[in-house]
Amino acid sequence: MQEEPLRYPTLWKAAYGGRTEMVRQLLADGADVEEPGGSTVCTPVTIAAARGHQESVRVLLQHGALMSIMDKIGRRPLHAAASEGQLAIVRPLTLNHKPRTQDPQPQTPNPNPQKLNPEPDTPNPQPPKQNPEPQTPNPNL
Repeated sequence: MQEEPLRYPTLWKAAYGGRTEMVRQLLADGADVEEPGGSTVCTPVTIAAARGHQESVRVLLQHGALMSIMDKIGRRPLHAAASEGQLAIVRPLTLNHKPRTQDPQPQTPNPNPQKLNPEPDTPNPQPPKQNPEPQTPNPNL
C-alpha cells in the first residue's frame, strides 16, 4: 500500500506561518477552512494554534473552523496548542470559544480512527446480583 504524499495547501501554509492577512484573503477567495495538510494531516486552525498564531486562529474560527477535527495523531486545536505550550492560545479557546451546534460529532481526517479512538469496554449487560437479605452463618460448619 502506497502512502499518500504530504500536502501543504496554501491556507494551511499561511496559518503555519501566522500570516493573518494572507489567511483572511485566502478565506475571502473561497479557500477551504478545513483542508488538512502537513505531516500530521491537521487543519489550518490546528497548526496555527500549535504554532501560537493567535490572530490567525481567531480569523479561522470566525470563518467557521471547527474545534473538533482531530489530526492523524489525535490532536484537536486546543490540545495542539496546549501540547506546544501556547498558553496565549489555550486560555482564549477555553474561556471564549462556543461550540457550534452544527458540529455534534467529533470529526477526523484520519483514515483509521479506531487506532485513535478504541471502542470502550462493553459494559456488562447483566446488573450485579444483590442479596436481599444477609446470609446467616451455618452453625454446622
